[in-house]
Amino acid sequence: MAWARLVRRARASPVDAALAAVSVLVCLWVLVAPFTVVRYPPITDLPMHASSISAFRHWFDPSWHFQDQFEIHPIEVPYLTQYVLGALFACVMPIGWAVKLSTSVMLGLLPAGLAVYCKGLHKNPLMGVAGAALTWGTLTHWGFVNSLGAVGLMMMGLGLALMQLERPTRRRAVLLGVVSLLLFLTHVFRFPFYCVGLALAALFMWPANRRLFSILVPVLPSLACFLVWWIVRPKSIEATFEHGWHMERTQEIGAQLMQSFQGPEEGEILERMAKVFVGVGIYNLAVHALLWRSSGARSRMHRRRLYRMAGGVALTVSLAAMFAALFFWLPMSIGFWWYVYPREISVAVLCALAAWPALPRNAWLRVPPVLALLYAVLLPADFARREYAHFEMATLDFEKIIEAIPKAPKLAYMIWEKGGSDSLEQPFLHLPAWVQAEKGGWLSFHFATWNASPLRFRTTGPRDVAPDTPLHYEWHPEWFDVRTRGRYFDWFLVRSRFSADRQMAEDPTIERVDHQGTWWLYRRR
Repeated sequence: MAWARLVRRARASPVDAALAAVSVLVCLWVLVAPFTVVRYPPITDLPMHASSISAFRHWFDPSWHFQDQFEIHPIEVPYLTQYVLGALFACVMPIGWAVKLSTSVMLGLLPAGLAVYCKGLHKNPLMGVAGAALTWGTLTHWGFVNSLGAVGLMMMGLGLALMQLERPTRRRAVLLGVVSLLLFLTHVFRFPFYCVGLALAALFMWPANRRLFSILVPVLPSLACFLVWWIVRPKSIEATFEHGWHMERTQEIGAQLMQSFQGPEEGEILERMAKVFVGVGIYNLAVHALLWRSSGARSRMHRRRLYRMAGGVALTVSLAAMFAALFFWLPMSIGFWWYVYPREISVAVLCALAAWPALPRNAWLRVPPVLALLYAVLLPADFARREYAHFEMATLDFEKIIEAIPKAPKLAYMIWEKGGSDSLEQPFLHLPAWVQAEKGGWLSFHFATWNASPLRFRTTGPRDVAPDTPLHYEWHPEWFDVRTRGRYFDWFLVRSRFSADRQMAEDPTIERVDHQGTWWLYRRR
């Protein structure tokens, strides 16, 4: 029946159908293209996420030794969406592509969420294409993929809430409940702001719909999960934090949106996209003004529609203002949560895009702005694709040297040389975690040490856990002592311009195995 409806709509408006098909294809290309030219993407935290995905995928295979090290705590730290999705993909494809595909799906929630929100505002959902402009920005290249996916789910949930407030149906209620639960399971930090958005939606839409509680029941399961999480959350993520207004951060906005590689090109792309968005807004306003004046629509507009338009504008502007204020007010870190305030400017921009003038109702008049938006979102994807191809060349020595590492090694790694690519986000910092993702075994450093991941180092039962590491250990290879901490490991991977033979000679049982470029591999005899 759904397919039949789509066919009927396509036949009724072939221009709309063509625009929708082209928009979907371009967005898919934007989400996948950079990953097609690189084996190990220059995304700082992605190797650690790959390791966690591999643990979910091979949890019941003892030869990978994940159960020897970890426990899974899905309620205490409910960052599950990407890991479960990636594990499912890894059942039918190599782990590398499973990680990249799950990342693309999470990033794809940005345009999808904006499209659903626009539909809830009675705007054309093709405006959601603009959300793809944020997929290859600074947050992505640091590896905050869960955070971005949660932003897309938040917008999607708010859009469904607007539809449910206007005309409640069982289908919309179920979808709203599922999206709310997925948001909780994707990034719990975003969930309270989502609840504020739901309350604002009910408040601002009251004059048009006369409903307040039609969205309450669908959200109750996710609210219950959040309350349980609040009770059992790990003490390690409880923290007080300093806050205050920092208006000087205005100068950071461009860099926090898109500045992950050396050179001015990203800033130029951001400026070009901004000009396209402004041009699209002016075009949409001009078309609406001309059609409004020629049709005499002012005298025929229903009061309820006016209330709905005013409520939608108030809601969207309030959301954008709230997240912009958080950008200027929040600190850089809260406990183990790092890079806190820079995330909020991307959310504010996505909300601002939803406040953009709606696309024209006439299908032919929609063609120019939609094509302009598609051109804009292709710019950062094309740039990322070129930079990823350069990073592939910079990691050929890593790909070659890890071939000598056997399955399930006890691997210690030290990254002395952090440069060697155009990336500004330290993409080599966790790169050896791909060894654990592809072969299992142990690592000398893992995100599980912070108790801010669904995976936590095992504390009960038979356990074989690497030595504890202090805070910021991954940034300080000089803290690794071969004679103490090193006694646990049997493989050692070092990235340095110079040989690590002198350091390894402190333990006579360690010998060099291979040297490729800036990588040095050692093993215990």
